[in-house]
Amino acid sequence: MKCITLSSLILLICTSIQSQMTVNDPQDWCCDRPASIENVEYEIRTSGLYSEVSIAFDVFTDYQQFFNNETQLEFDYTFNLDDDAVFNDSWLWIEDYISKGELYEKGEGTIIYEEIVDRRQDPSILTKLDHDSYNLKIYPLIPDSTRRVKLSYLVPLSFDKNKMMTSLPMQFLDSSDEYPQNINLTIHDDTNWFHSDLSNSSWINTSQDSESRTYKYQGNVSAATTIQYQSDNPSSKVYFGTYEEEDDKYYQLLYLPEVEVIQDPRHHLILFDYDENQTNITQEAIIAKINAGLKQLTDQDYFTIAYSDFVTKFTSDEWQLATDSNIDQAINKILEDDISTYSRLTSMLPTCLERIEDSNIDIHLDIISSSTELYDEDFAGPYLTEVIEYIDDLDYTLTISAIDFATSKPWSQFENSWKKGNDHFYIALTQITSGNHINQYNGDDISEGLIENYSSEKISSTEFDFDINVTDGFTYSTFYDNLENNTLTFNKPIIATGKYYGEGELSLSLNGIINGELFSEEVDLIESEALLLDSKIKSAWNAEYILENEFNQDYNIIKDVITTSIDERLLSFRTVYLCLEPDTIAISSNNEDTEGDILISTEDELNNIEVSIFPNPFAEKVNIEIPLDQISVGSDIEIEIYNLAGELVYSFHEKATNTNGSYILTWEPGNQIVSGLYHIKIFGKGFNYNTTLICSK
Repeated sequence: MKCITLSSLILLICTSIQSQMTVNDPQDWCCDRPASIENVEYEIRTSGLYSEVSIAFDVFTDYQQFFNNETQLEFDYTFNLDDDAVFNDSWLWIEDYISKGELYEKGEGTIIYEEIVDRRQDPSILTKLDHDSYNLKIYPLIPDSTRRVKLSYLVPLSFDKNKMMTSLPMQFLDSSDEYPQNINLTIHDDTNWFHSDLSNSSWINTSQDSESRTYKYQGNVSAATTIQYQSDNPSSKVYFGTYEEEDDKYYQLLYLPEVEVIQDPRHHLILFDYDENQTNITQEAIIAKINAGLKQLTDQDYFTIAYSDFVTKFTSDEWQLATDSNIDQAINKILEDDISTYSRLTSMLPTCLERIEDSNIDIHLDIISSSTELYDEDFAGPYLTEVIEYIDDLDYTLTISAIDFATSKPWSQFENSWKKGNDHFYIALTQITSGNHINQYNGDDISEGLIENYSSEKISSTEFDFDINVTDGFTYSTFYDNLENNTLTFNKPIIATGKYYGEGELSLSLNGIINGELFSEEVDLIESEALLLDSKIKSAWNAEYILENEFNQDYNIIKDVITTSIDERLLSFRTVYLCLEPDTIAISSNNEDTEGDILISTEDELNNIEVSIFPNPFAEKVNIEIPLDQISVGSDIEIEIYNLAGELVYSFHEKATNTNGSYILTWEPGNQIVSGLYHIKIFGKGFNYNTTLICSK
């Protein structure tokens, strides 16, 4: 048994942006109030190895929370999504007009949005905050009325248990103050993938045709929903498709190596402990997440679930095979029983350890709990010592994972450092036994954590060579889904999207060493027989490029990411989606004395002047030159420079003078700015110019 001293434990504090849905009045900054969404329409279309997921919904708030029902409010929603998703569209309904989102560099777009809100016009803005965090703002929202929105994103299909699948983002609904009662889903199949019927206790089929089915959601809380697909050729281990646009050729590949991987059956004992006072997740919701997680086990694995209705019970006296029917039966048994609504973790754990000892086999113990009863050092310290001593005496390997879904945790001091809730206890057990610690309070996704916890153990190798070749050409700019840290996992497919040049047949070769033995395989990918895919394959490749590079600090890469994002209509960390009214004009909120309209968003009613900015990038100073054939001598010129957060860094107010037919301004910022990317706005009465500055000190 692996053992470490408690004094060597290190608490890694993870931070994440928490989901929240609110409204406020941006005119007087009243306090945030809860908001809701309703009439949710999910739509899923497969395209190659990707799915396009759309979410249309109405936003609203209870007018009784405000002084009157004419207040103009701003809807503000921060939410999380898979970190491999990329938004490719945003829509806002403005009465009878549907505004289709346009992409702007983040600093510029944020400024435009704020300026338009000042004018009380109709914008929405979608911003990427982090790898998996986003923010949506809509203005105005009148109390006791609704605004309709539609968002869509591309996400790779996932692969597990020989099936392709995609997850429906039901967690998007969880922050709604009133849980939506009208939730529908339409799934469109294409010629390559066909989804399995989704009808179950949560979803009912309401209509269908040859290419799609529509379902209605019956639940009162979010339940994990996975859409499974089968290929039109399910026996094939290779999926290959291409798309050609002018001189660019793209390909997508899915390849499952024919490697025989034999794994010993796993035994999972799930300790489910629920304290309603320490979590905002309902019993039904967390049980649904456990159900979805257990479905990742293979039919050769075993499980049982421990729960409490004042005494510790097990869903089965013997270990059960992890078939879908056995898992459903166990889950239904828990739902039908009267589960305790306060924590009994400290009494349940010894009972589970006794059963583990009697089994005499290697076991995974999964503690799924919202308990905080082990926060006090005087109680938790001795209890932890007893548990560790018991584990050390076991003759077989015990791996403990802790899935902590407590959302309200008291602070307590342990060994001269501060911890929250049961963190000290869970960190000690999971590190000693090489298990996982999933912490809802710190922003971990419970659903993803459970799925990962029960997925098949990885059979991997760092000694391999994998190539995709073209007879008369080459492949390049390829992004892989199954190659991480120079490690290849053999019991899941290699998924790639890339570009190629030339003509002739394509082929792949894989050579590697697994468990000391040489593995080699070659497969022909005949281009003439490849599936012909649509332009979404190009969007998917550009989405992978953005995900790979959007947080890069290199100035040239930043510029290329912004350009790619705008040109391909794919949201990045460097850009924002804006939906605006037609003929929208904004006034700068930073220059209240400026006369006239100075910035236009959707129509070219202002003159777009030509400006020379040099050098750019610059180190110490930059020159701004405007030909006087475009503006008049004596014209008022406003120049504003913003950082990527949309904060005003510096501003000038000048009158144009004549210097050899041009107006020239030299800016020497000194220590006012640091190296990085900036946005410059040049405007005046009747003209407008926007571009990017790069400081390379």
